[in-house]
Amino acid sequence: MVENKRPNMVADQKCTFCLSPVDRAESQARYGDLVEVRCPCSGTYRITGTMIAVLPHWDLSDAQWAAVAYDLRKMTSRAEPPRLDRDVLEALRDTARLPYPNQILDDFIVWAGSQSRWPGDTLEIMPERHRT
Repeated sequence: MVENKRPNMVADQKCTFCLSPVDRAESQARYGDLVEVRCPCSGTYRITGTMIAVLPHWDLSDAQWAAVAYDLRKMTSRAEPPRLDRDVLEALRDTARLPYPNQILDDFIVWAGSQSRWPGDTLEIMPERHRT
């Protein structure tokens, strides 16, 4: 398979998982060897410097990257950002699967409800912010 090189999230200012722009000044903070990334689609996570360098070279299909981004988003909805090191990311890569349509719909309904200020409130969905 031909290598499908992904962007380096620090150098290219794009999330390696979902390709969304992540502005270095606003979306990345350092915690020792960890970089905290606040991606509008994949969520907030802390990733090791080693994995920032290694991830762009993983040979995954677009569907596999989408599955990893989807599972990562579920991990980032917690109070504490997940720490993404080699073990965590390899496990995620090896187990991530795209959800079935009924799961996507269930997740969307839960997400839309969490964005609503009151019952019957409207919600504006913008493709550049709400991809995952």
